[in-house]
Amino acid sequence: MGIIELDKILPNNSPCTRGNKAPIFAALKPLGVMIFLFLVRGFLFLIFRSRRCRNIEVKRADGNTLVSSEVIASVVERELEAYPTIRSEKIVLTRRGGKYQMTIYCSYLLADQTGVPAFCDEFKPRLTVALEKGFGITSLTSIRLWV
Repeated sequence: MGIIELDKILPNNSPCTRGNKAPIFAALKPLGVMIFLFLVRGFLFLIFRSRRCRNIEVKRADGNTLVSSEVIASVVERELEAYPTIRSEKIVLTRRGGKYQMTIYCSYLLADQTGVPAFCDEFKPRLTVALEKGFGITSLTSIRLWV
């Protein structure tokens, strides 16, 4: 058995022998592109991820106003007074770009006959109106309730 020479087996215009490149590099190019795209995706994820925040910024013509999460928690508590079977445990604000999301962790007593879906359909619009009237918060995109 002798050594097999590629230039005798493959034609001169073969991608494996053209420009004295090893065949392994031709196979690694797609892998390199995939790794590069994976790194770009991870970098973009780090830039545009949702982050917890302590306040909501309300933009106005005469300047910005910051509304703290404690104030928002007091508005939520005030709106929950109409529902004696629901108690809020924790409120988390997150921001993605200029849009905010609120997650309210609640405990629910089963003494009420209306149920959780009816409560959610009633409470979310009511809270949105209260925050918009009281503080001008319009950048709150979603309110999530964890019961």
